[in-house]
Amino acid sequence: MTYAPPLAASYFQGTDFGLTWLGLANAAYIQEGAQTAGVIARTIQFAFMPTDGDVYMQAPPDPTDPTGNTPLSGYWNVDWGPGITDDLSNLVFLVSFRQGTRPASPLDPQGAPYFFAVCIRGTDIATDYVALAQQVLQDFNAYTVESLVNAFTGVPNPANTAIPTGGGHVSTGTAAGFSKMANIECGYETPGGIAKTGGIAAAVLDFLTAYPGVPLVVTGHSLGGCQTQIMATYLAWQVAATSTGSSHAIYPNAYAPSTAGDGTFAAYYDGLFPYGQFWVNTLDVVPCGFANLSTLKTLWQTYQWPAGSIDPVTQDSIAGQPGPQAPAELVALSKNLITRVDFLAINYTRPKNGVHLMTPNPALPQPQTVLAMIVDMATPPPPAPPPTDLPTPKQQQDATQGTAMLEWQHFMKAYAALVGGVANVINYPIIDLKTIPQQSNPET
Repeated sequence: MTYAPPLAASYFQGTDFGLTWLGLANAAYIQEGAQTAGVIARTIQFAFMPTDGDVYMQAPPDPTDPTGNTPLSGYWNVDWGPGITDDLSNLVFLVSFRQGTRPASPLDPQGAPYFFAVCIRGTDIATDYVALAQQVLQDFNAYTVESLVNAFTGVPNPANTAIPTGGGHVSTGTAAGFSKMANIECGYETPGGIAKTGGIAAAVLDFLTAYPGVPLVVTGHSLGGCQTQIMATYLAWQVAATSTGSSHAIYPNAYAPSTAGDGTFAAYYDGLFPYGQFWVNTLDVVPCGFANLSTLKTLWQTYQWPAGSIDPVTQDSIAGQPGPQAPAELVALSKNLITRVDFLAINYTRPKNGVHLMTPNPALPQPQTVLAMIVDMATPPPPAPPPTDLPTPKQQQDATQGTAMLEWQHFMKAYAALVGGVANVINYPIIDLKTIPQQSNPET
């Protein structure tokens, strides 16, 4: 008897689930900044599979309801990971949404999956403002590239098939981060109830072999969006012989991604993923990358602070005045990047399929809104007591500066609003990560 997925893969291949996949990319940031891998992994698992009777990750929308108001019936399951590198710099995990109710024991048979999703964590948002930009731009790792063949040579090949050729080149920094994630091993249980240890590719291959035709989503934000491109390409190679792979039912969704590779890689990627999606804020430095580095200094100065804008320091209205200049450190870094890339004749190119160029309206937020973001970032999650001295004078000053604008245009709140405004996108709540109770380290 041929296995049939609960819903046709085509339900998940367009823009309808743009906010759902962003919600999964956001979940990869749970306990971001924590110093213990066990705490991070256990808290992510808890968010999808809570034991306190609460619900944290909401069910996806039911795509068969044209109103978008009905949740899909079923439950989340973490099928592999999270896998976290020893230095905590890279994180990836595999989840599914399944029919039925959660089994009383993880050893009991699981419900049929509607989809699987590989979720990749992005830039370390717990760092300071300028370091954010440095992480993104320095990901080009001395501005060098390596072939996709070379990138795939040092990673597991559970499908035991020849490395594909003709995939062009990716940045050396991107390849290094990918290699670390692809080589992480985690314990997992196959659909047949066999306990195994293996990498993300082995787990995905086992699940898609057991559940043929179920779609696979790959999602990430920021550097996670960059890694989404090479990880999806890797998994497409590994599951090519499955019905998911052969029917192009792999749907990468990259949010705010930096550019991963050259023009040949971009064309190869487009051929693999006709339904891939790129979600780009045109005022976000990170995904626009080489498209706006030359005009970066005045990117936000071409727009005005919106009505109701108050300078938090002086309490004066600045509505109608030009927005902030980009931080000097970022401008200097970008100039060096342009010079080196031009010298080395590296043709970094974004794939063409499914690119959504979104511009905020109004283009700039009020400084009061930016200040609220800064204060929230400085406020530790419960059970730590909230600080009583916020906002500080420095935070009030930062609210009208380019460093904070860089964060605002790049982070989740802006992207949730932009993606939610795209035609046909079904509403899905982006969870406040601080509402998820931190779990103890299972190794202690």
